[in-house]
Amino acid sequence: MESANVKQNISNIEGQIADAQRLLRDSKNLAETTRAEIVGMETNVTLLTEDTPKALFPQIAEIFKDFQQEVKKQCDMNDFFQKQLTELKKESSILHQKIIASNTKSNILEEAVGFKGAR
Repeated sequence: MESANVKQNISNIEGQIADAQRLLRDSKNLAETTRAEIVGMETNVTLLTEDTPKALFPQIAEIFKDFQQEVKKQCDMNDFFQKQLTELKKESSILHQKIIASNTKSNILEEAVGFKGAR
């Protein structure tokens, strides 16, 4: 009877060893698969990291070129408006001087004809 128990125990231990070996193989396979996935992910990250600037640079360069053109347009408009403002100030000054001269002439004429206004 002890012989049967010993055989049963040996059989159980052999089964447990077989299960442990199977689990070990599965774990090794999983570790290898995980390593391969990590390498693949690292490759993808590296490629994306290298390709992103290459993909974005033409767009950034085009946007920057457009920006520079808009800045130049704005500077040109500012210069144009500054010149217009200067001309308008000159015209305003001339008109102001003409108004003063006209008022002076009116006063001289009023005095010459003897007009006594309500001044």
